[in-house]
Amino acid sequence: MAFANARTRKTKRRVRFAPGKNLVSTRETISLSEYTRQDLQNAFHGMDELARMKCQAYGEARLITFGACFSRGLESRTLHGRKRLAQVIRTAVHAVLQEQEIQRYEGIRDPYYIAQVYGDETYRSQIEARRRGSLDEKMAW
Repeated sequence: MAFANARTRKTKRRVRFAPGKNLVSTRETISLSEYTRQDLQNAFHGMDELARMKCQAYGEARLITFGACFSRGLESRTLHGRKRLAQVIRTAVHAVLQEQEIQRYEGIRDPYYIAQVYGDETYRSQIEARRRGSLDEKMAW
């Protein structure tokens, strides 16, 4: 019966924004109703395009697995890459949940420290991504 009570209970809905002026960015955009047919075709992929892109990505991922090519962004499509990504995510989520539990126990709430804990756990991945981005930029020039 707790389910029925939860449905009938009147709750006040709230929206919270993070403190600080520069944390939220906005930009103007046209309404979807103002798009032309050509705009809509250019803005969205069709099912055939999606299928072709997925097929190409999986094919390139198989080649990466065997060391046959170099393709940025598909590392997580390989078995080793998926395992590595899953481990990073598990470690980061565990650290955040543990910190939240500690803060609840101590009666404090510090979202900035929780973000710092997450950053600490993903630091190596961030550095690696920046390094790869720099190399890609050099290769593109």
